[in-house]
Amino acid sequence: MQWNNLAFVPAVAANIAAIEVHSDQGFASTNLMHSDAGWYWLALARGWTVGPVMNWDTHHWRKIFSQTDIGERCGDLPRTLPCQRTLILADAATPAAILRTLRARRTTATEHPSLWATLRGPGGIWQGSTVKNAGAGQTMALTLEAGSSIWPLERVDIVSDKGIDPHAYYDGDNVVEARHRGPLGASFREQHRRFVRSGGYAVRKDQIDGPPQNATVATVPLAGAHATKTILVTIPAHSIRPDRKHFFYAIVWAGVVRAWTAPIFTDDSASHATNASPRLP
Repeated sequence: MQWNNLAFVPAVAANIAAIEVHSDQGFASTNLMHSDAGWYWLALARGWTVGPVMNWDTHHWRKIFSQTDIGERCGDLPRTLPCQRTLILADAATPAAILRTLRARRTTATEHPSLWATLRGPGGIWQGSTVKNAGAGQTMALTLEAGSSIWPLERVDIVSDKGIDPHAYYDGDNVVEARHRGPLGASFREQHRRFVRSGGYAVRKDQIDGPPQNATVATVPLAGAHATKTILVTIPAHSIRPDRKHFFYAIVWAGVVRAWTAPIFTDDSASHATNASPRLP
């Protein structure tokens, strides 16, 4: 509610580098495959230039979790940390390099430390970059690389905007029934006000696991512990983003977990591939 359904704000777009795609895995491995990644697609469709990240949302973990290694048997034992991780494609393990990578939106979110994935565009440009002079109807080659040390890779879905209006998927069917005892908090009061004023199409904060069904433009089988695939996609004819760009990102499936890459953007202008977002001062 506070984010106005991810409405695009150009004045702050350069500073917004990432969006969480997982929020409620909890402490059990049985809660894998339970994401909020549909909001990632919506943010991109609205016009944001973001990469996906994970979040533990776990406070004071040193006091309440027994494991000494934060990656040890994640989610499999009582009192162990959840499994979700964020991969960043940095050129060095330094604070400055990490910040450069986040500004470049070169992130991958994964539901388990054993699964990783990267996406590259023409000429080997990394995820988070923009391919210039990529007009509607043109074919573009994307290169996926992925691996898992536990589960065999199964498939990769390439997701795009495809000019899809997200209103019906994200704003509609917003039937909310809530029972509260005592006074309502300020956030819920505002949510209720907008819900009533909009006739039932208010800001929806339900869990949405995936993008609209028609947004998947390619599905390619994968196998084994490691795979590199070149996937051909077609640039859509229409974009609903304010900058008229299109986006393509990958969802890799392996066993009971998935990984989401940051997108490759396309822009129909004559220039070389550049990073998708302006560098912060």
